[in-house]
Amino acid sequence: MKFTILAFLGLVFSSSIFAQSSEDLEHYSALYPDAQLVGIKHIDETDIKIGKEGIEVLERSYVEDFYLSSNSSLFADKSISYGFWTEIKSIDAYTMVPNGDKYKKKKVDDFKVKDEFTSGIFYDDRKSTNFYLPSLQKGAKSVVDYTRAVGSPYLTSSAYFGSFYPVEYMEFVVRCDEGVKITWKEFHMENVKVDFTTTVEKGRTIYKWTCSNIPRIIDEQFAPNLAYYAPHIIVYINSYEFKGENKLVLNDVGDLYRWYISMVKDVNKEDNENLRQLTDSLTLGAKSDREKVEAIFYWTQDNIKYVAVEAGLGGLIPREAAYVCEKRYGDCKDMASIITEMCKYAGVETHMTWIGSRDIPYTYEEMPAPVVDNHMIATYIDGDDIIFLDATGKRHPFGTPTAFIQGKQALIRISDDDYRLAKVPPVAAANNQRHESITMRIDDGTVMGQSKTILSGYYRGLYLDYYHYT
Repeated sequence: MKFTILAFLGLVFSSSIFAQSSEDLEHYSALYPDAQLVGIKHIDETDIKIGKEGIEVLERSYVEDFYLSSNSSLFADKSISYGFWTEIKSIDAYTMVPNGDKYKKKKVDDFKVKDEFTSGIFYDDRKSTNFYLPSLQKGAKSVVDYTRAVGSPYLTSSAYFGSFYPVEYMEFVVRCDEGVKITWKEFHMENVKVDFTTTVEKGRTIYKWTCSNIPRIIDEQFAPNLAYYAPHIIVYINSYEFKGENKLVLNDVGDLYRWYISMVKDVNKEDNENLRQLTDSLTLGAKSDREKVEAIFYWTQDNIKYVAVEAGLGGLIPREAAYVCEKRYGDCKDMASIITEMCKYAGVETHMTWIGSRDIPYTYEEMPAPVVDNHMIATYIDGDDIIFLDATGKRHPFGTPTAFIQGKQALIRISDDDYRLAKVPPVAAANNQRHESITMRIDDGTVMGQSKTILSGYYRGLYLDYYHYT
């Protein structure tokens, strides 16, 4: 009886997929006359279980699309990214090709894994599985269905209710074992109608958000990052019960800070005589702590090249200051490491600081999870004056933050048990100016002239970057 029921359900399912290709094309073309493709069904699922070794998180993505353009083959190239924290467990991808009034299924059987190269990063361990959807054409459907394992309970799950093409149905499901507590935050959801339900099945709590008939998101030139305006939900784990013990994960900024401290607390534990001597030579003759910090900052700007190597936990743990000094390169964390360590040798307290670039819209209070930041700097607190030291910006003056952290909230390490939140002030417009003048004359039918440009602030830095790398 069980086999008969399953066979019947399979027959119904296959009939619904394989039949009526011409009717589908007519239907979607009438509904979306200006679209190149339409999302039939997009489903994101997060499954949080308590296993033998602790928390286990699986994320599934199911995307079923219908193609309306004669240029549909342009959408055939697909890529799924993963890295140190994630592992692909399964992939199923295929195209449903029109065949009369029905569909013919063509599966993808050639998946290629390659190393990914992120802009601005010399090397990381990010990889991707790449494939082509076969025979994409007008009137075809495609399905991409994959599952990833997530290697840390501190990472978030999210779903965007919308895409750059219209979507008929979207679903976000989170399933939790008993003893798992989660929090979700909704952003820009006021303009979409989402139905939310909570159910309990076999002791597991199921949270489900569903939405239908979602218009496409307009992608405008110079628009901010999608997270600033697109409807989305982010879920993070608060705690879970494991072997009779309540394991705290992320409840507030303090929990996030404690996790960050676990990554940096053992860095720069041993003194290095060469680095100490270098610091002494740089700060010799300085009349104040501020001058010492300034000298160390400019030396780091000039002598430590930005080379980011983000393999494994290297994306979170700074390298030893002595190593950075010896090799003369490092990423943002490494520059924060050497600045704070050299300042310690100079007798001045500075602080490692986590911060997000302006592509990230969240504050630490509203999103106490690693998705809130992607950058590290050093900070010097001089009374009421907070100076943010970002040596990755090679041509901006001491006391001026880099452009991409203006207005952002910073998480400043005071001690292993104490932190401070502070906002990076935007630089006044008057400090960033471009003055151009052109004088021209006509002499015997020849146009002659001179031009002069004066740049200050970020204009100056941008020009010097272009000039330096020409």
